[in-house]
Amino acid sequence: MTERNDLSRRRVLAVVSAGSAATLTGCGGGSAGPAPSHPEGGAGAPPAPGPPAATPVANLRDLAPGALVVLPEPHVVLGRDDKGVYAMSTLCTHQSCNVTLKSSGDGLVCKCHRSFFDRDGNPTGGPAKRPLPRYEARVGPSGDIFVDKDKSADAAFRAKA
Repeated sequence: MTERNDLSRRRVLAVVSAGSAATLTGCGGGSAGPAPSHPEGGAGAPPAPGPPAATPVANLRDLAPGALVVLPEPHVVLGRDDKGVYAMSTLCTHQSCNVTLKSSGDGLVCKCHRSFFDRDGNPTGGPAKRPLPRYEARVGPSGDIFVDKDKSADAAFRAKA
């Protein structure tokens, strides 16, 4: 190995190291200070406070008392009993496959590994050992049903129907 080749390698390593450090600093690694404020709003401003825009997932007229409905797009199971409306995840607690309504309509089944759940999302057979996660649900004045998947709910929680 000649001295000239060795010098070139050192130079390349120095340039690459300096470039990497500059890139990391530009990505936020170089400053721990607060982000600049934006008094007029605009790009980089925090979102305005208040509830997020909510879209109804169903309406009471589509969910008869005693019904259990799987909604594939929001990945929610809606149930309605004499106490009100409740919402659960469609993801099986075994390995996160989607559950579907049993042909009898009295519970849910995960077809991936044959886990079964009752109307309240409690496991009744198969490899799943934990109940389906519950979400907060509410019913608006016009009967629209809203589900907040960011807020978990107790198994006894029901929105007044």
